[in-house]
Amino acid sequence: MYRFLSIFLIIGGLAACSKHDDILLYSSYYHQDADTIYSAIHIPNSFTPDGDGMNDMFYPSMNGITNYSFAIYDRSNIVFETNDLNECWNGISNGIMQANGIYSYTISATDYTGYKYDIEGFVHLML
Repeated sequence: MYRFLSIFLIIGGLAACSKHDDILLYSSYYHQDADTIYSAIHIPNSFTPDGDGMNDMFYPSMNGITNYSFAIYDRSNIVFETNDLNECWNGISNGIMQANGIYSYTISATDYTGYKYDIEGFVHLML
């Protein structure tokens, strides 16, 4: 399941024009049946580790998850890896802030019912 944000662009003048578009801000994955959501994973598509205290860390927001592994890759190397549900990536690998760009990630997780998630995606690191 995906969530979208609608953006409206209005350009002023005598003949005002408007443009509407949908932007994917994060991906959401659920384990549910008709009556119950057992677990959920929400993953943003970008973060800005610039030290301003807003959106400085990249991490999935999870509910109902009991076991998990999370890895982030540049073109060929792992730049971050954890099994800790509370650990976030701050954009630093081996003591060096990584370059502005697109990074891939993998998440393997299991919820309290035994349901397994295997997720792959991309995140944009913006400095």
